[in-house]
Amino acid sequence: MLHLVPQEEIAEWVLSVAKIEAPVHMTVVTSRICEMAGIGRAGNRVRQAISEAAEIVVSQRQLQSQGDFLFPADGTLSLRNRESFEAQDKDFEWISNEELQIALLHQIRLGETLTKNSAARSVFRSLGFGRVTSAMDAVMETVLKQLRRKNIIAETGSGELILSGDETGECDVGAEG
Repeated sequence: MLHLVPQEEIAEWVLSVAKIEAPVHMTVVTSRICEMAGIGRAGNRVRQAISEAAEIVVSQRQLQSQGDFLFPADGTLSLRNRESFEAQDKDFEWISNEELQIALLHQIRLGETLTKNSAARSVFRSLGFGRVTSAMDAVMETVLKQLRRKNIIAETGSGELILSGDETGECDVGAEG
């Protein structure tokens, strides 16, 4: 019956979840709202109602969206360690590339020596994942390309990843809306 709840109320729930968990994948938003409403599984109408509510919040500029992710309206991102998450809540595909970028930059700023081959292992472990798969490696390669293209990181002759350009280490990798 969640699909019968007024859109404005569902929009408030979307905003509440996003304020705590952003950047957050819509699958996670849907799951959290269903948990709050006591619904075991989201059917098509429920998913559609939550998606429409998210569009309302984005259109009101209370959140940004990019693909299947919702981001804070001000573009600030924070890292979340998922080590204590239940297995069903711990899918690496529910982590935005922007959060992965922030995690990679954080590891570099901590002084960790990273190469393109070690980046995925370091970043995903810092986010609470014990095992890194080839799919995670592929996602990290995309993240590395995005950061190189923005001239935020560079690779030294020895293959080490370093911050490039801005000596302060500050950069804008937030959601592009």
